[in-house]
Amino acid sequence: MLKLIARDCMGKVLKVRTKHGEMLTPTFFPVINPNKLTITPKEIKKEFRWNEIITNAYIIWKNEDLKGKVEEKGLHKFLDFDGVIFTDSGAYQIWQYGDVEITNEQTVEFQKRIGSDIGTFLDVPMPHTIPISEAKKGVRLTIERAKECKSLVNNKTLWVATVQGSVYKHLVSKCAKELRKLDFDYYACGTLKVATDEWRFKEQIDYLITTKRIVPAGKPFHFWGLGHPTTFALFVALGCDSFDLSLIHI
Repeated sequence: MLKLIARDCMGKVLKVRTKHGEMLTPTFFPVINPNKLTITPKEIKKEFRWNEIITNAYIIWKNEDLKGKVEEKGLHKFLDFDGVIFTDSGAYQIWQYGDVEITNEQTVEFQKRIGSDIGTFLDVPMPHTIPISEAKKGVRLTIERAKECKSLVNNKTLWVATVQGSVYKHLVSKCAKELRKLDFDYYACGTLKVATDEWRFKEQIDYLITTKRIVPAGKPFHFWGLGHPTTFALFVALGCDSFDLSLIHI
């Protein structure tokens, strides 16, 4: 699945094999809204020679017409894209709206069914302002859902475990240690709203370094929502392998 090509600082060049081909890190995943294809995935590959994208499984699942078409054709045929497709479980919508209508089991099974190359379970995103009592609940639920995901997954999709805990280092450490035990294919840090939007790098760096000290060094690592090009060099040097362009939606 993985081949290390080069290293520098905490960063690395990795060749990651998925069922729809290989990708080379560090990289980013342009965000595709399946309801609004301003530019199509096929055009992204043709015009920019980009081989990986990310889309939202929950948005597809919630739209009955869209869901039926994707289940019938498979995600790659529906989007007319033969590269690597990463899917978000709907966790971001938890932060946006407070809750989602899909369960953890449903989103994991749905991503398997539609053929995601890289999939995610329903972790609990946290802003940097969250009270510690709520952060504790979110970490506990994230760990429970990670365990459920591992009981459901197949060996075709690469599964991402996102470490949560906000700015509370002891909670981040606890979550990272539990997720490390589960041996996921890919690890991640979540979007630390509102710090991400305000370019508050100290909180992001502390969160990342706390996590990276614990999760397996050889596994690919994603940082959700940290998708502005000016941040790439710093966070690649700190050990991130991939990003999604949440600030520049396509």
